[in-house]
Amino acid sequence: MNEFPCQPPVETETGWTVEAALTGESEYLRGHFPGRPILPAVAQLALLTQVVRESWGREVSICSIRDLRFRMPLVPEAQIEVRVGADKGDAESRFGIFCAGKPVSQGIVSWSSEEVAVTSDYDRFQGSPPSGPLILLPQEDEARYVHECVSSDESGLDCLARIPDGNPFRTEGQHGTEIPAFLALELGAQAAAAHEGVMRAASGAEATAVGGYVVRCRQAVFHRTALPADAVFRVRATCDEAAPPLRTYKISVGLDQTALVEGFVSTFASE
Repeated sequence: MNEFPCQPPVETETGWTVEAALTGESEYLRGHFPGRPILPAVAQLALLTQVVRESWGREVSICSIRDLRFRMPLVPEAQIEVRVGADKGDAESRFGIFCAGKPVSQGIVSWSSEEVAVTSDYDRFQGSPPSGPLILLPQEDEARYVHECVSSDESGLDCLARIPDGNPFRTEGQHGTEIPAFLALELGAQAAAAHEGVMRAASGAEATAVGGYVVRCRQAVFHRTALPADAVFRVRATCDEAAPPLRTYKISVGLDQTALVEGFVSTFASE
């Protein structure tokens, strides 16, 4: 994964504080969104992982998220402060990301000191995905993951997703090119947005991309901490609660019939 420009960690009475910056040249901003760049919510988890590794002085990966709330977006040139708790092994820890003293995101996550990757055979992406029902998303280029709708009804949507070449989350790991498992949350969020777009079109409304934000993630479990970057993922987003413009989806991301990431993602539709 690409790294954020950060100052050295400063130890406090309760843990560590790190100052970071989001430059306009950050690769995490590409395609998210065209004309109005916003740091993807999952990129905040990349920043958090970087800060925890530097503060604790060891390799760690996020293995579960009990509850995480995204309270405001981060835009280019933001000056960021990340606060993490003391190293308690692989136990849960609280964190907060702030900008100009205001909370950007806060949550409780669990860490693993061992990488657990997918090592068995899987379907690798070859060329362009087959064309299926139209999926409209505001993301472009390296930030767009969902490409083909497999099936859709009022309850949710099944789709296929892949990680484009050049995506900043791709990294070389022990088992080839990998992505952090938490990126699957964005796959689920895009599947949720695709479902809302498909349902809007089915109702006779104009077929347009549904823009919005991830505002909460809870009860997320990563059965692997790293996933193969060149795989074709099967993504399911099932609507759990709806109070427009807020919706909560239960998501499942896997390979073949094996679920690798499961949890709940809440989104706010802005248009």
